Amino acid sequence: MRIVEPGVVGYLLLYPPSTAREVLNTVVTELTSCDSQRSTGKADPHEAVYNLGAILGLARDNFRCMVTGKVDWGAVRSGLTNCQPHEVPVITQSCHIFPESLGNVAGEAAECEEHDGAARTVWTTLRRFGYQDICEELKPAATPTSSNLHRLENVLTLEPFVHQLFCTLQLWFEAVGGQPNVYKIALAPGTTHDELFLPPTVRFVSHHPGLPLPNPRYLHVHAACCRIAHMSGAADYLDSVLREMEEMRVLAEDGTSVDVLTVAIHRRLAGA
Repeated sequence: MRIVEPGVVGYLLLYPPSTAREVLNTVVTELTSCDSQRSTGKADPHEAVYNLGAILGLARDNFRCMVTGKVDWGAVRSGLTNCQPHEVPVITQSCHIFPESLGNVAGEAAECEEHDGAARTVWTTLRRFGYQDICEELKPAATPTSSNLHRLENVLTLEPFVHQLFCTLQLWFEAVGGQPNVYKIALAPGTTHDELFLPPTVRFVSHHPGLPLPNPRYLHVHAACCRIAHMSGAADYLDSVLREMEEMRVLAEDGTSVDVLTVAIHRRLAGA
């Protein structure tokens, strides 16, 4: 297989010739072997799995941003969905609740020597606060074609603006009690839903059986990080670092730009 049109890929994954799990796995393996070709001519399984997660996430979310409901332009062009009259499509992105920059978590921090110190600290903190189940769910997969970090429970389909707000701790989801998969859209202090043209609440719906929704516990952890950041002033510091990153042309020779460099690297790895 060489280059496969997105529409064919989408239909093949959503409507395989058989419902047998091994058949679907074969399809995934074939896609992995032909996807993400680089100049070396070798496939990148990690990127292929990322693309697979993005495609399945789009299908689960009806090819729309989960917050604004705006339709994905690529899905429209591929014939996977249609625009409503006067509807303006957007280019959606696959957003990870636990970002790629953290890497796949191992069972113990000592086993994560390939990851940086910040990533090890995050996973260690999660375990110490009683989230061993999350660490177990996101630990390295058995094969490179089934990365746990890209599992649909960790994926949101968002348009770029909302994705940016989510990744910079300016937007988070707070579960509404007694209403499964209904969330209040919380925003950073001083920001209103009206000025950002965002709804106050959202209900997540899986439009295809078997494609799971984002895990409420993952969203709970992200929300807790956002609330703590704004209480401690960390969010304001992150804002200043992001502004400095946009304005800076050359890193300082005395090493004072280390925070800017660190944030830039993590954002690049996370695809933000």
